[in-house]
Amino acid sequence: MAFTIDSDSDTLLLLMWQVGGSSGDLGSDGTQQKCLDEMARELWRQANVGELTDVEIKLDDGTVMKSHRGVLSARSRVFKGMFLSEMEEAKTGRVNIRDVSAPAFKAFLSFIYTGRLLSEACDGSELWGLADVYEVGDSEHSRFLFTLHSVRAASAAYSEHSHLLFTLQGVKAASAAHLRAH
Repeated sequence: MAFTIDSDSDTLLLLMWQVGGSSGDLGSDGTQQKCLDEMARELWRQANVGELTDVEIKLDDGTVMKSHRGVLSARSRVFKGMFLSEMEEAKTGRVNIRDVSAPAFKAFLSFIYTGRLLSEACDGSELWGLADVYEVGDSEHSRFLFTLHSVRAASAAYSEHSHLLFTLQGVKAASAAHLRAH
């Protein structure tokens, strides 16, 4: 295995797998994606238990979440700028986040780490706002996921009382309609 540091992004990349003196493309059999998925899950696990983390995120309600500067910086230009500057957050490793619920911020962190959303119920508009403020991911893709998340959460809450289940097609149509309206 060969590791390379991309000096433009300060990111450690696993580039080539050496097998019997020859090198092969990791992407040809899905190995690269599996490796990246495993790494994302492990980093997310570490963040959840505070293992090898180097930043604390404190919410208005007192909730503290641990994270990795490198992961936040790799997915958010705002976090990257914050941690590479002379800002207080860079010096202390503490970031205060206001006006967001703990479930929404945890879902947002899950999206930053894994590209997936947690199943916790939260308002998709909070997720949209976080993605916009912290410049995370492709805005249109993020909004679709966050809308789908909201519709699923609303569907689960609604079906709990009325036993009405949204079909996947209905969820997609509702999400697409919401995205067109906004």
